[in-house]
Amino acid sequence: MKSKLITAIFLFSLFNVKGQDIQQFLTRVQDTHQQSPQEKIYVHTDKPVYAAGETIYFKAYTTLGIHNLFSSLSGVLYAELISPANEVVDRVTISTPMGVGLGNFELQDTITEGVYHLRAYTNWMKNAGSDYFFDKKINKAQSDL
Repeated sequence: MKSKLITAIFLFSLFNVKGQDIQQFLTRVQDTHQQSPQEKIYVHTDKPVYAAGETIYFKAYTTLGIHNLFSSLSGVLYAELISPANEVVDRVTISTPMGVGLGNFELQDTITEGVYHLRAYTNWMKNAGSDYFFDKKINKAQSDL
């Protein structure tokens, strides 16, 4: 029993000694996020599967930083529809003055079936590279269903 008490006191004293280091670390993290904020995008569509000739309607949300609050930092979002052959089929520019925007892609009657990707990003996000872009799979079903 006595050894458990000594162990507990020792462990709690470690947290006390390192408390200032943790606070300094958190302050540095907050400073970094304020100096170079990170935008994130989430997009949701009206349905998961589409046929040729239909329209993909979507709503996009741009958030900022560690608190994920709506962001108007960029004010503009770029969305692309990418084919199974990794080619950009369509591209739209969407205004997001309050961190929210609406858009759509009209699918041509000649579009082939397969898994397409809806990719969305802002100019600010391009600084960090395409790994940080939003990407969602969009299924295009056969037209004769």
